[in-house]
Amino acid sequence: MTKVSVSDFKMTLAVCELRYENAYLIYDRTGVVCSDLRKLFPSLTVVSAAPNQTILRTEEESFAIELTQCRITSQKLDSKLELFCLTR
Repeated sequence: MTKVSVSDFKMTLAVCELRYENAYLIYDRTGVVCSDLRKLFPSLTVVSAAPNQTILRTEEESFAIELTQCRITSQKLDSKLELFCLTR
């Protein structure tokens, strides 16, 4: 039987999820959030925009805004997640 250690795994995806109380104002302010994020990330595109979930994407990451949570997902990672952590 081959012994497996943590160093044998390769990280391919990192997700940072924030949870909060129901944010009903997100229905009114999603456009402002998208505009503000576009100033920081000019290549940002809106994948889908709906009252219950908006998904935005760059070449390297996606950002989902929902009523009770938001997520940042990255598939281009450095081994220590330094860049992923610095851009948050």
